Amino acid sequence: KQYWQERVDKYQARLPDKNTLILVDEAGMVGVGGADGDIAGGWDALVRIIDLTGCKLMVVGDDHQFKPVEAGDVFRKVIEMMRVKGTNFCELSE
Repeated sequence: KQYWQERVDKYQARLPDKNTLILVDEAGMVGVGGADGDIAGGWDALVRIIDLTGCKLMVVGDDHQFKPVEAGDVFRKVIEMMRVKGTNFCELSE
């Protein structure tokens, strides 16, 4: 096998699957990421891995704390949308 294929095979067992829960703490500080790969990570990478693997995502954070360094304020926008629509979510107020 080629070197890169061996690396992929080595980490294949560690990739998320439908039984995996990804927990993101301080979710308000996660930026958008780059859909075309110019910015690594961010919400773009999380959504892609969830779509590809079927894993679950749980986010924790304070939408009134620091904003992400890179572009995007996805967490705050999602919280605002959930409040407007009356979607159930867990919110600690104290």
